[in-house]
Amino acid sequence: MKPNFLVIGAPKCATTSLCHNLSQHPEVFMSSPKELFFFSYDNVFAKGWGWYSEHFHNAESFKAIGEGTTVYSQTGTFPKALDRIVEYLPESKIIYITRHPLERIQSHWIEMHSQGLTMQPFNQAVIEDPQYIDASSYFKQLSEYRKYFPDDRILTLFYEDYRNDPNQVLKECFNFLEVDETFIVGGADKPIYASIGKRSDRKITNILRRNIPGFLRIRDSMPNSVRQIVKKILKKEISGKPQWDAEVKEYVIRELKNDTKNFLRLMDKPSDYWIL
Repeated sequence: MKPNFLVIGAPKCATTSLCHNLSQHPEVFMSSPKELFFFSYDNVFAKGWGWYSEHFHNAESFKAIGEGTTVYSQTGTFPKALDRIVEYLPESKIIYITRHPLERIQSHWIEMHSQGLTMQPFNQAVIEDPQYIDASSYFKQLSEYRKYFPDDRILTLFYEDYRNDPNQVLKECFNFLEVDETFIVGGADKPIYASIGKRSDRKITNILRRNIPGFLRIRDSMPNSVRQIVKKILKKEISGKPQWDAEVKEYVIRELKNDTKNFLRLMDKPSDYWIL
């Protein structure tokens, strides 16, 4: 078995919540874990098609079969992903959910920081790591997918619409996936994996990561009650949104302004839907 639709991102646009709610539909199967990273990461792709398809071996009875890896929509950061998707899943449908570009970047950094994937301060990370701008370049990303997938097989959504009326957006998704659109997902308005309450590594945690072999394996083997105690010791809560330095914000706006304008026009959204 293989998926017939992909949720390609963007990162920190409620994709976890969306995929969870899609999976509640009796005709929709979502992979577990949600993100398989098969088409984006070389080391995962090297595991082979058999490894990937095994994640869908229980999906025979479902009409819509999907997975949701947010970095599939970062074509600048992961240039091989789209070509691989076109090769292996040329008939698939694509769901792409977007968000205010600057707010998405802030939330993206919180996620990266909380996982220990970046220790750079926010503004430095945005300047030095191109993935933040790449993931918010929605017109660029969508244009790349439109080269290979017709518009009737791409559904583009907005985080803000999903937050305001999740059941209406889910109805759009169900219609797009050709499953019963009248199905109502209970608790669809409950956020999953939100940035609020995220915690980042303390300095001692980074030292332990670097110097203790199998640190993550040891951590993951602990009983959950112990892990929660250790987490409070090794991690500190990230409070509030990271703040923009004026010059960094101006730079990011210059980089994204035309892309955002073209994207909103293509999506028939008012030009002031997102104010940069």
